Amino acid sequence: MRYIFALLIFALPLAAHAERIPDLICREIGVRDIDPKTLQVRQYESSTTYRFANGSLYLSNKDRDEYLYGSVLETEPGRYSVGHKTIYVASHGSDPITIQLTHVYTHEVRVSLAKCTKL
Repeated sequence: MRYIFALLIFALPLAAHAERIPDLICREIGVRDIDPKTLQVRQYESSTTYRFANGSLYLSNKDRDEYLYGSVLETEPGRYSVGHKTIYVASHGSDPITIQLTHVYTHEVRVSLAKCTKL
């Protein structure tokens, strides 16, 4: 019983602190792919749109209609995670809002920057 009580005391403040990512529409403005085996970097432009709504991430681009990527969880203030992605809200109060995205696979690490507006 003491164990459960102690667990609740420590877990409840963490759960209460977690905030939902704001509802945003973001346009990716630049991407760098890093090959984790060779550390070679490839830079390219992107047409990906990130839409955050009601705690979920929706993706679309010129070749694919919008689809649900997953539920977004706050891991620490200003940092969120969903699937293979980590999202860092780099500028909260400014307009446009800037986010940094990191997407990690075994064969690539993708780092990108996106400009967002609140929905």
